[in-house]
Amino acid sequence: MARRTLLYVLSGLLVIALLVLISGCTAPGGGTGPGRSVPTTGVGRTPGPYQTLAGGAPPSTPVFSCKGEGTDETPSFTHASGSASLSYSYSGKGPFMVWLLDEDGYELDLLVDETGPVSDRVEVWFDEWGYYSFGVDADGEWTVSIT
Repeated sequence: MARRTLLYVLSGLLVIALLVLISGCTAPGGGTGPGRSVPTTGVGRTPGPYQTLAGGAPPSTPVFSCKGEGTDETPSFTHASGSASLSYSYSGKGPFMVWLLDEDGYELDLLVDETGPVSDRVEVWFDEWGYYSFGVDADGEWTVSIT
């Protein structure tokens, strides 16, 4: 019985490790976490793995970065109040939107609203320390990074 339980636990950990490896998202210290492949509505969202941003990182060093394809939500991360720079790139041909989401998945602010391939940067204001994520609506590959 104990061996069977151990086998179930190890199998579950292996599945989690595989999901983390294929997610494509990173934070300081190499932390990763899976995103969601569903439109961002905020309804029924289960908070994902939280990633703490490094304090005191140089402005040019990304403290959170994620890449994906199509409509998705990045893993959650923490951020203190204040401004940060969101760098983004998109290789699709259709609309590309990036929303700042709160810890419950509700849209706080539309940060990017572009069409076609684009690469740019925008300033983001965080009202208070908290857990955040980005909701991305796209039809191609994209990358978002906070510095």
